[in-house]
Formats: sequence, structure tokens, C-alpha cells
Amino acid sequence: MTSIPPPNNCSVDSSSTNAIVTGLNALVFGIAAIVYIVTVCVSVRIKSSSTFVVYLKNLIVADILRIVTFIVRVIEPSIPLNVTVRVFQCRYSDVIFYFAMYMSIILLGFIGFDRFLKIVKPLQTNVMKNKVFGITVSALAWICMFFLNALPNTILTDQIPPQSKTFLCTVLKNDLGLKWHNYVNCVNFAIFFIVFVCLVIFYVFISKKVLQAFKNAKCQGNTPNETNTRVFIIIIVFFICFTPYHCVRIPYLLQENSLLSFNVCNNSLHDLKNITLTLTMINVCLNPLIYIFLCKKYKNKLLEFLRVKKESLPGKRDNSSGKNRCEKETL
Repeated sequence: MTSIPPPNNCSVDSSSTNAIVTGLNALVFGIAAIVYIVTVCVSVRIKSSSTFVVYLKNLIVADILRIVTFIVRVIEPSIPLNVTVRVFQCRYSDVIFYFAMYMSIILLGFIGFDRFLKIVKPLQTNVMKNKVFGITVSALAWICMFFLNALPNTILTDQIPPQSKTFLCTVLKNDLGLKWHNYVNCVNFAIFFIVFVCLVIFYVFISKKVLQAFKNAKCQGNTPNETNTRVFIIIIVFFICFTPYHCVRIPYLLQENSLLSFNVCNNSLHDLKNITLTLTMINVCLNPLIYIFLCKKYKNKLLEFLRVKKESLPGKRDNSSGKNRCEKETL
């Protein structure tokens, strides 16, 4: 089934919401940049000793790529009538952004599966719990997504841009590029849907296991272990950040594959897509919660990092050393 490309004169101009979306993008970008400066400083101190840490570090790389490319979305609206920035955004930064976003979705699926194995089958020896397996599947995911998503969409976005700055990125794609764009959109949506379904299945079993553990602890008069309940942060973050965007993307996929006829230049839908896209970027700010709640090594290293930073402030080091001397004298 052939797709119907958008008209070349299709432009997107919604000044009523551009300022809000741009401001929200700038705020999210600023918070994400600060959070990930700390995250990188902490993660480099952690050894990749388990599949979870391997997935965690790969997720950090994907998030950093999104942060770096998202800056173009922040500065592009503030440069009026600059077609070059818009072309760069369509040809490179947006391509890398979506490539990294779907890598994040895949890696969240891997992390959910890893937690499923740890909680539901904790005593069973499994090759999928080996860090070599984690490194292998992560590398394969990066390679497949790069050659499927990033590289072709960059190469096939080679058309001469129109004079107006407010054009859709599909205008820059050649005929093969439009077909590949539609194909990749369908594949990306399938990736989201598969991970979505898998996470639901994983957490049905995890919920049963956690509920049973609470019942057993209550019967034995012990305090229920809250560690297993923290695992739900994965599915909460996934649903909040990625589900709204993909619900909005459905009309675009239907139109691009000739299953529905409507105006792709509709500003309301375009604005809604941009808002939900910002929501996917908030995922970058929320992912560190997964690291803190589920990775004890990360939490300990984070506390050490913050403690060192606090002690290095002027006036703090002497007080700290004095306190240590007092403690030694007391002992």
C-alpha cells in the first residue's frame, strides 16, 4: 500500500502555543542537563557487574543523546527565518533524537525483563542473567536501530528546502525517503507496542509475586520488604512518558499509510504532538529515579558523590575533619 506524502506547501504555524512549548522544552532541557551531569559522574564509578548495570549504562547513553539533540528544539524557535537550523534539525538532530528515544524504550523493556527474572525467578540460573548476555543484546539493539532508523533517515533527507522556515521534515525527503520514513514509523510504533505489552505481562507476574511476599511476611509477623514494590517505578515512568505521545502518533501513522484521510497540517494535532514529545523528554529527568530505587550501587555512589561535593565546599572541610577528630577522641 503506497503512502500519500504531505503536500510540499504544508506548513506548521501555531504561534499561540509555540512560546509555551518552547519554554517548557527549555525548562526540561535545563533540568535534564543538570541531572545527567551528576548521573554521568556517578555511573562512571560503577562497574558493569550485572545485566541491570549494563542496561542502566546503555540507557544513560541513550538519554544523553536525547539531551544533546534536544537543544536544537530549544534554540530553533528563537532563530526566526533561519532555514539552515530547521534543515539541520530535520536531517540530523531529530533523527538522532528519535533513534535514542526508541533505544530508551527498548532498554526499559530489557530492564523490566531483568527485574522480572530477579523477582519471579530469583533462584533459577539463566543465561539471560549474565552480563555478557546484557552486553550482547544491548549492542545488537544499538546496531539494528542505527542501520534501520538513524542512518537511512539521515541519508534520504536530501531535498532542497522551501523558502519558508515552517515546513514539515517530510518535505526534505525524497520518494524513497518518504516510504522509508513511513516504514520506520510503523516499526517504531511496533517497538513501543511490543515493549508495552511485555511490561504489562512482566508486571502481572511481578504483582502476584510481590503480593504473595507481603502476605507471607504478614503471616510471619515480619515487616514487608518494600524493595520489590520499588520495581513498579519502571512501568510508571514508561506509561507517563511514552504512552501519550504514541496515542497522538496513531492518526499520523494512519494517514501516512493511506488508512485515514485528514489534514496533516492541522495545528491542534501538531501542537499536541509537540507537547507529548516534550513529555517523552521528561523521561530523561525521571529515569534517574529508576537508578536510585533499583540499583543499590548507584544509590551508594550517588550519596558518596554528594557527600564529597558537600565536604569540598568552603568552610565544610574543616568542620568535617574536626568532627572526625572528636569522634576518634571519644572512641
